[in-house]
Amino acid sequence: MWGTFGSGWEAPMSPLGNRPLGPDESLEHEVPAGLGWLGEAVQLLDGVEDINERSDLRMIRTAAWLDRRVPVDVPWCGLFVGHCLRTALPNAPQPLLRMRARPWKTFGRAIEPQVGSILIFWQVLKRSPFGHCGFYWAEDDECYHVLGGNQRTRIEIQRWPKERLIGCRWPARAVVPPGLRRWRDPSEATPFEGIRRLEPTRAAAVARALGAGAVASGRD
Repeated sequence: MWGTFGSGWEAPMSPLGNRPLGPDESLEHEVPAGLGWLGEAVQLLDGVEDINERSDLRMIRTAAWLDRRVPVDVPWCGLFVGHCLRTALPNAPQPLLRMRARPWKTFGRAIEPQVGSILIFWQVLKRSPFGHCGFYWAEDDECYHVLGGNQRTRIEIQRWPKERLIGCRWPARAVVPPGLRRWRDPSEATPFEGIRRLEPTRAAAVARALGAGAVASGRD
């Protein structure tokens, strides 16, 4: 059973999370000191707070609601990243088009992937405008475990292939990066899933516009 945006909410089910959580499974103890934005992301993942009762999450609720009801993907991964950062760093400037992923490539400063950093990935084609962003939580040999929004229309920890990484950023006004990396078994994150509802004809049109040839499938 999945958590939803419905009027009812029963702890410890996250309203957007990827599975029911046991009484001792909170991930808050795995958030390093000083990374308040990652703590906020974990709060939303674990269902500690009901997002339906928080006015500051109205834009995320609306975008996710639309994403479940229209035939194309509605971008809100960047909204989730922006919200979490703003709770910890309210005065840090954010990209103008923060609801999308690729504008976050210019945020803060470049850094090597580590816990709490913002990871930016390409979708469909590396040169396409499509992308995804979220926070580094962990990694395995082939994928980063990304804590983010708009991952299967939810807030969850999902595997994203390392070969798709196009940027990694750290807030310029934040604490000194701790340089922490951690390994997890692939089974501890939901499987990778690219853009779910990009029609093959639309994908092919994007490929032709970029001079990269046709795309055989709408799912990358």
